[in-house]
Amino acid sequence: MLIGAFESRAQLYEETDQRPATLVDFHYNFGTPLMELADRFGVHNSLGANVHYMWANGWSAGLNGRYFFGNEVNVPGLLSNLFTSQEYVIGNNRGPARLSAKERGWVFGLTAAKIFDMTENASRTGLRVEAGMGLMWHRIRLQDDGRNAIQLFEPYHKGYDRLTGGPCGIFDIGYQYMGARRSLNFRFGINAIIANTISWRKYNYDTRTIDDQRRWEGMLNVYAAFILPIYGTNDASQIYY
Repeated sequence: MLIGAFESRAQLYEETDQRPATLVDFHYNFGTPLMELADRFGVHNSLGANVHYMWANGWSAGLNGRYFFGNEVNVPGLLSNLFTSQEYVIGNNRGPARLSAKERGWVFGLTAAKIFDMTENASRTGLRVEAGMGLMWHRIRLQDDGRNAIQLFEPYHKGYDRLTGGPCGIFDIGYQYMGARRSLNFRFGINAIIANTISWRKYNYDTRTIDDQRRWEGMLNVYAAFILPIYGTNDASQIYY
């Protein structure tokens, strides 16, 4: 009797686990730039979230977004028109301004994914493949710790921040685990983003040049994500006490 009760309960969880659901996941990524993005920035971190609606057959579709950031910036000529002979920028207090350059960027897109089951019963545990299209853009954040470099105040910073963006493809492959009791749900894997971008500023104040060249940029990330599943109303026939 006890064995039969446990088997029935396990089957019930499996049936419940296969219902359509909205999956909200929060992910952390560590990545490296590819192609022309590597000429400008170094390694980065990113935080993001996905909101997907998942059908009973393992297909899902929805929104994908992330914010990426890093501390490695390599842009020839950056702020060169503001440097003194001692290679620093004079602040409003007549002293050297404390400046640093940071990477900041965003990716948003529409994606679809499919789970390839690794077992007969766990319909949402297995190899997960995702692809989609979106928009990627990034810029250089010129951090002025003393807030005294008036040359970089609004709107002058726009001539130095190299704001760049364009359409991108999003590709992801990983492993997803969805617990039958819904208490543990996660996924991990690798993802790649390939973008065709162009400067949104058109003119750089420091180099005094027009920036209208198309760029091919990308990034490769490893990630881990926590998943919050939101199920619809249970079928009354599956309610037990």
